[in-house]
Amino acid sequence: MTSVQDMLNTKVQDLPEPQRSTIIAGMTQLVLLKLVEQLTEKLSSTDQLELEGMIDRQASEKEIFDFLKTKFPDLEARAEQIAAKERIQLDEKLKQLLELIHKDQP
Repeated sequence: MTSVQDMLNTKVQDLPEPQRSTIIAGMTQLVLLKLVEQLTEKLSSTDQLELEGMIDRQASEKEIFDFLKTKFPDLEARAEQIAAKERIQLDEKLKQLLELIHKDQP
């Protein structure tokens, strides 16, 4: 996920905190959500239950990512693929967020 966060960081580097961190966190969550959606059916039923439990107790993104990484060693590459596929959508959402932020600033 670091490469995904790095890509986002370069796009929002002009923004002040906390806006920059908020946008990076939100977009990172979007990629993680896509990972969970794509990989859940590939997990054993026991692992699915463990993942659901993590989500129910609102585990951290890192904890969920680390859990998935134990099941899918190529997870970082998968995250990058999702980010690449979703890049147009991410760019559009990012553009909308930036427009809203700049509109709100005097």
